[in-house]
Amino acid sequence: MVEFVYKGILHYRPRLEKIAESAAIETFDYCGVKHFEIAILFTSQNEISRLNGEYRKVEKVTDVISFPATDDFKGDDGFFGDIAIS
Repeated sequence: MVEFVYKGILHYRPRLEKIAESAAIETFDYCGVKHFEIAILFTSQNEISRLNGEYRKVEKVTDVISFPATDDFKGDDGFFGDIAIS
């Protein structure tokens, strides 16, 4: 399951959600994971810069930041973490 969140952007993007969900399904399938949950945040450049500064101590814009739930690829009860995309 993929949960989508929007912050700091105005437009809901169903096509983008479909592409992101398909990529997640293909990736987890390739890794042999059948049950997974991730959260994908679509956000503005200002917000991703703030997240980058807060969590990585790098105050600049980036395209993607990932927040894994665990250090291995086993997930935490099926939850693998969050991905922020600008």
